[in-house]
Parts: sequence; C-alpha cells; structure tokens
Amino acid sequence: MKVLGVITARGGSKRIKRKNVRGLKNKPLIVWTIEAAQKSRFFNRLILSSEDNEIIKIGLDYGLEVPFVRPEELATDEATSLDVVLHAVKNIDFTPDIVVILEPTSPLRTVEDIDNLISMHICLDADSVFSKSMGLFSVKRNTLLKGSLYGEDSIELESDLIDINVEADFKLAEALC
Repeated sequence: MKVLGVITARGGSKRIKRKNVRGLKNKPLIVWTIEAAQKSRFFNRLILSSEDNEIIKIGLDYGLEVPFVRPEELATDEATSLDVVLHAVKNIDFTPDIVVILEPTSPLRTVEDIDNLISMHICLDADSVFSKSMGLFSVKRNTLLKGSLYGEDSIELESDLIDINVEADFKLAEALC
C-alpha cells in the first residue's frame, strides 16, 4: 500500500491572518502537523502544497518535500481541498494507493491519530476515512480521480480535537498545548 501525505497550507486566511505561520507555543502552527506526520509509519512520501514563500521555507527547513509551488488560483477561499489534492497528485512522479490530506489547523493531532486513521482505512477498505476536527482525510487515489474526497463508501470519525478557525480556537489551543 503506497501512501502519500499532503500537508495543505495556504498563506491567506479570512478569519486569522497568517495562521499557518503564527506561533503556537513558540512554534509555527504548521510545524505541529509536520512533526506529527513525519513520525507516521505509513507515509512513503510526505509533501507540502502551498503558494506562500514563508510556508514553503518553513516546510523545507523542517525537511518536507516541496515538489511544486501551488498555483495562486488554488490558494483562494473558493479553491476546494479536492482541487488542491488533485493538483498535488497530478504534479508529482508517484502513484499512491491512498492520499492523506493533513490540514495544519489541528495542532493537537498526534502521530497515533494519523496512524490509527490510516490503519482503519486500510483495514476497512473504504473509499475514504476522515475526521474534520482532526483535519485528516484518508482517500483512495481512484476516488480522488473520480472527483470526490468521499466516494460512495466513506467513514467519518468524531473527535474532540480543536480545529483552529477563529481567534478563540487559537487561544484554546495555546492553553491546551
């Protein structure tokens, strides 16, 4: 089973300015996701998709692969996660069976959370397994190529983790880290 991890981080944010590079306990928000993902036992490749030079620099500094710069039109509020991930899959020389989307807005997500979601996906052979609150989507490549993050057979996992979208979420994450 070949697994691609895609950390999706854009520079713009409508509610919290520059949240992906904003410090959370003296560490940029995106770094929390990078560090957890790098510990996963599943990823054959782990890449960053971003249009933002500062985010790309942080990714490279932390050892992420940045095979391309995301086009500006895929870094807007209108761009969907599906569009961003399809772009990533089509612009690397790798054919994964599963693509895992890691959104950097869930800093309390652990490597165990990531590995458990991927294990569940493999065991259940679903089109996708995801947790919106964990900022994790595990999706079969064929499902993506059919134009969906979910497919006909998807499983949503509930979690009480924080997904940072507004200032109050950021303050709560700071208190819990």
